[in-house]
Amino acid sequence: AFLHFRVEGKVTKTQMVRTPYKGSDIYTFWLSDGTEASRYGLKVKVEGPIYYTLEQEKRVPVKGDLVSVEGTFHAGDGFQLLTVNTSAMLDIIPAGAPTIAPDDKGGE
Repeated sequence: AFLHFRVEGKVTKTQMVRTPYKGSDIYTFWLSDGTEASRYGLKVKVEGPIYYTLEQEKRVPVKGDLVSVEGTFHAGDGFQLLTVNTSAMLDIIPAGAPTIAPDDKGGE
């Protein structure tokens, strides 16, 4: 199944795969919103040119970062993966930024 969606969470783990082919390195990180059943959370993949753009803009997520990311969700028997389609679909949320809890109605 393929879906497109946005998720926010904390980066729990990262992995860089350097390939022998120019422009095809793969950066992977795991994102947890505190509800995942797996150990590290949802696997997010950033490939080649998208990774290099994020690197140039100093927006590559590292362990502990809060991230908002949008992409194509792939799910199958025993795996779930979110692929980032453009660098504009990934934002690092600054520490201390105001957040609204899902049950916060904005009132008193």
